[in-house]
Amino acid sequence: MFKTRLLSGIVLVILALVFIITGNDLLLAVTGIISLIGLYELYRVFKIEKSCAIIRIRKHIYATIPFENSVLNYFRKENFRDE
Repeated sequence: MFKTRLLSGIVLVILALVFIITGNDLLLAVTGIISLIGLYELYRVFKIEKSCAIIRIRKHIYATIPFENSVLNYFRKENFRDE
């Protein structure tokens, strides 16, 4: 169990460095995906992942609203940038 978590942590750090160096839209998408995975892991810790599907979906929607807002702001800035 420890070895699996250690290896996955090492792989995630390497991937994070690659995505941070790459940046732009890819970093934005990967950050959102990692946030949802982290949220699911948090639910597993508190044994919420087996609760009603409607409650889980609602919690994921509430968790992604700030991320969606930052995505929309990012694309608005891209559209109005002077070249």
